[in-house]
Amino acid sequence: MPGNTKTTVRRSGVQPVAPGTLVALACMALASCGGGPGAAHPDLVVEDPVVSKHRSDAEPSFTFSATVRNAGRGHAAATMLRVYRSVNETITPADEEMRAVTVAELAASASHDASVMVMAPPSPGTHYYGACVAPVAGESDIANNCSAAIQVTVPEVQVTRPASPRPDLVVADSEVSDRRPTAGARFTFRATVRNDGDGEAAATTLHVYRSDDATMTPSDREVDAAEVPKLAALASRAESWELSAPSSSGTYYYRACVDPVAGESATANNCSAPMPVMVQDPQVPVQTPQVPVSGATRLDLQLVGPWVDNANPARGGVFRLSAQVRLLGTTRLLKETTRFYRSTDATITRSDTQVADRYFWFGTFTDNWEVFHNVWVKAPSSNGTYYFGACVDVVAGESDTTNNCSAAVTVKVSHNKPDVRVGSWSAASPRPAGKSIRLAMTAYNYGSPSSTTTLRLFQSPNRMGEPSDGTQVAEVDVPELVVTHGEPAKLLRYVEYGAPSTAGRYHYVACVDAVLRESNTTNNCSPHTTIEFR
Repeated sequence: MPGNTKTTVRRSGVQPVAPGTLVALACMALASCGGGPGAAHPDLVVEDPVVSKHRSDAEPSFTFSATVRNAGRGHAAATMLRVYRSVNETITPADEEMRAVTVAELAASASHDASVMVMAPPSPGTHYYGACVAPVAGESDIANNCSAAIQVTVPEVQVTRPASPRPDLVVADSEVSDRRPTAGARFTFRATVRNDGDGEAAATTLHVYRSDDATMTPSDREVDAAEVPKLAALASRAESWELSAPSSSGTYYYRACVDPVAGESATANNCSAPMPVMVQDPQVPVQTPQVPVSGATRLDLQLVGPWVDNANPARGGVFRLSAQVRLLGTTRLLKETTRFYRSTDATITRSDTQVADRYFWFGTFTDNWEVFHNVWVKAPSSNGTYYFGACVDVVAGESDTTNNCSAAVTVKVSHNKPDVRVGSWSAASPRPAGKSIRLAMTAYNYGSPSSTTTLRLFQSPNRMGEPSDGTQVAEVDVPELVVTHGEPAKLLRYVEYGAPSTAGRYHYVACVDAVLRESNTTNNCSPHTTIEFR
């Protein structure tokens, strides 16, 4: 019989009654039908399933959320909502259960939002997720207790064979103890060799070269060298040399280069940036030369450099950027302004991002007067290769403006590690023997936030090669140091201890303990300080 055919039953003396009317009457009597006038039954449904991501990549976990609503007219008791993973788009309690969460009692028309963290399977492919709420007593319809399905895709993982570990030697942190020595005077040149690779570097040699200009070539004069032992991955070694300044005044440039080792992944970074040293004539006192400006034929400001003290700073850490302004010609009362820039390429222009500026007033100066500018720069917060340089502002009457901007120095930001140090310090001398002594020292951090550490003071009657050659006489805690501006994070600490009871000259060095993941542990100690006790 067709489904839309209306059926009636006729009895003698009785009016015909439609089947629907009989059902309605039965429901009123029993109060047990969900749609009847007297019904008060709950009806739980699961709606609006969502996931925090539809594609599970590096992070396999995601959030599954759904809403349980009581669509009935009766009160629903507390129950459980279970999350399932299925191989098809139909979610049933027979699927693989992932998580479960309690759903509180729900009045008619009330709802409950639930969220749980779910792990995607390791196998690639498309998977289906949904949720089912457990039926409650008196529920009028349990066929709608499961939600629709939602897809989550696990992509194929491209497994590549890791490359063999390789070393990568870098020369960084070069510095000189005196940038303006007199001719023939002694000064110290320091440099650090660091293995930035993931493989051990064989023993090699670190050379020190001197050049007459900032362009280093293989023909530059080698003035010293040192043997460098094997270096494990991320290990470093600091070296220092006592050098003699040339006998003729002028500006000279020093750099350190390490010989490549077998298997090295990159050799272009085996030399430090050139470090300028201005040698003064000992017979001529350093003063402002009073030279008349009449007859001056030219005026030219040149930008030389730049140099950095660390070409591989931490993300958000700081490094020192230096440049030299050279005056050619004569001038009277001239202000030069040097601006430092960060560029996206190796060409420095005034349209690049300015990071700092410095200025200097010239009185009356003659040819080849040089001024050094040093600024602290905060490294970018993202890994990458960046270029830094400087430009000196053009002044009135300048004969050549094509040399007012420097070349670029490359800075590679590739890690997020702290770098703690102790700065130079001094103490009044002589001092009374046997008395308590209080020394002021400063702890620095040039990299990412450091963990707490300890500053220790070592003492010896002889000059120490290493802190372990002396005796620890004091220590003080150093809290976390966080770089927040364009300069190193620093903290002044006072160290107190009992001075030696025996008179004499004693040598001291202060060191801060290495912190977790520190990028360079060879610079954690201060220079030596000598104190005489009487």
